[in-house]
Amino acid sequence: MEGCLIFWLRNVTATGLALRQKITFRVAFFVAVASSGSTGSGSYSHVNTAP
Repeated sequence: MEGCLIFWLRNVTATGLALRQKITFRVAFFVAVASSGSTGSGSYSHVNTAP
């Protein structure tokens, strides 16, 4: 029983870490895109202004 509980706890912790890394990466990417787009040097601004 204890082994199963430890395995479950370790699995949940690993999943939580992976999820937190993914969220942090998305937030950082969004902030980078937003900040670069506001200055007009972002890739999104180039795409939007392309004819």
